[in-house]
Amino acid sequence: MSFFKKINDILSFAPNFGILTISGTGVYAFVYKFRIMEKVLLCSAFTILVFSAKATGADSLRPHRILPFECMLATADHLGNAYAVRAGGAIEKYDSAGNLTGTYINKRLGEVAAIDAINPMQVLVWYRSFQTLIFLDRTMNEMGRLELSGAGYYGVSIVTTAADGNLWIYDELINKAVKLTRAGDVMFESWPLNLDFRNGFSPVCLRDNGEQVILTDPASGLCQLDQYSGTIGSNPLARTGLFDLAGDWMISADGQKMLHKNIRTLQAYEVDLPHGGEIRGISGHGIFIQRNGRLEWYQSGH
Repeated sequence: MSFFKKINDILSFAPNFGILTISGTGVYAFVYKFRIMEKVLLCSAFTILVFSAKATGADSLRPHRILPFECMLATADHLGNAYAVRAGGAIEKYDSAGNLTGTYINKRLGEVAAIDAINPMQVLVWYRSFQTLIFLDRTMNEMGRLELSGAGYYGVSIVTTAADGNLWIYDELINKAVKLTRAGDVMFESWPLNLDFRNGFSPVCLRDNGEQVILTDPASGLCQLDQYSGTIGSNPLARTGLFDLAGDWMISADGQKMLHKNIRTLQAYEVDLPHGGEIRGISGHGIFIQRNGRLEWYQSGH
């Protein structure tokens, strides 16, 4: 990959970047971050000569665990547990040794749209067809549920755990990101985010790292909010689909590469994905790929 393509990849993440300048000392971008215009050194003059070679070999995927079955969705928690949604809707939990430790199934709410194990003590299972969120304890027993229509939201497309343990949702009928308590009480609500984009905004993923909330639409771009649902910035060039956050690192994949971008420093690198598989899930703890009848869990350092 060329140096200039890597510069473009870095800029494509920075919200509302203004000017790219090249001088005798390096390459700079004027970037709007957290409502402050900053002059960011992308690389020094010396780094220009070696940037491509260094960034290309930054890391590689390491096989972490293999589970001998097929599934529809998969994720992991910070304790090393894996969660897999099997055909028919059963959600299975496997410990770090690969042992099945719990199962949950609900045949009344349709297909599982998403599973969120950011908090392994309160795993979220999202049934979009019925606008219902199920809370599971660490033994995979139901400990509560939230019907979002009862909270006044009828077109919720995404649900995730907030960094403080509450919830973030996106309602596509009103085009707003909303922060709720687990009881369904409204804490904060954004303005209509589609107004920030020329061609509308239909995010497919939403994550919160404790400092900012990121929503991504693979067709329209990326939107960043603060913890109170205020807009930090938007970027129509950053067209990312599913992703997760590991601290300041945004982890995503494009089918052939696993992409890592630091949302604070704008550093970026990528690693090759195994050939012949289909992605079943991306988390801050790795990527899950279905291949040859097995669920393969890979990790990379950053």
